[in-house]
Amino acid sequence: MVFYKSGSLLPCIITHSMIDAFSMFGADNAVVDQIYVVTTIVVAIVYCIYLGRIKEDAIKNENGSIPDSGIHTDIGDKGGDK
Repeated sequence: MVFYKSGSLLPCIITHSMIDAFSMFGADNAVVDQIYVVTTIVVAIVYCIYLGRIKEDAIKNENGSIPDSGIHTDIGDKGGDK
């Protein structure tokens, strides 16, 4: 679901890596359980901010503001034949 909304695998990869890294400490440890909860909350907040920015960009695009892609094309007279 994260990939389909964001178009990027990076949030999925980071979250999976963190879960794998923290699983080394063992699932029965109370500290690890707290780390899982905090990590989940932090990832959810960051993802919500990211989706909010995507939504703002979509609204700007609907209003006619097209973001600069860095590719410029000139369709017009290049000063050749006059």
